[in-house]
Amino acid sequence: MSDCCQNCNKAIRSHDGVHLMGVEGDPGTLLCGRCYNEMMSVSMELDFEHPDFAPISVTDCAGDDHDFEFRTHLHGEVVKIDALEVHNGEVKGYEFSVLGDAEEDPMDLFRVLYQRMRDELGKKYLTNADHPQIAEGSVKGRVEWDEETDGDLPRLVIDGREISWHEMGRMLMSYEGWRFELEVHDCDDMVGVVQADSDES
Repeated sequence: MSDCCQNCNKAIRSHDGVHLMGVEGDPGTLLCGRCYNEMMSVSMELDFEHPDFAPISVTDCAGDDHDFEFRTHLHGEVVKIDALEVHNGEVKGYEFSVLGDAEEDPMDLFRVLYQRMRDELGKKYLTNADHPQIAEGSVKGRVEWDEETDGDLPRLVIDGREISWHEMGRMLMSYEGWRFELEVHDCDDMVGVVQADSDES
């Protein structure tokens, strides 16, 4: 499949393409995020202008820099803006997102997203070591697919670091005999509509 948009012919970042499925025998159409959003906004008669957010680097509380690129996609009348940590063109590490009305100012959504990024990078849940431990008795991160177990076990991303389920179990063993709580939250909050757990990214 081509890595160029079939509408504007510009190169598509690996994490920003949208493949529109065709009918039987039709391979479909690959669009960049901008062309897809413009097509969606016209078809839904939305007052939406695709924003171009430049990549940024954010420093965490340990003084380490994290490089982020942004992706904006329309989902009906809702717009989703993602901040994706990128290493050598590959999405790996922290991910943040925010949802909002497609017709509100995207800069307002970006400011909410950026504050979430700053807040989360201002915390460390693991000790910074080759064999990390849970720093203060609580931990927060993201659940991902682990190809090495074919999805039988999850892979976790904590402090932007990939942690296997085995590693997580090893860290929990330092709390043998203790009680624990497990809470799972949706990764997206609708800004201006859903405010519950608004401190969760």
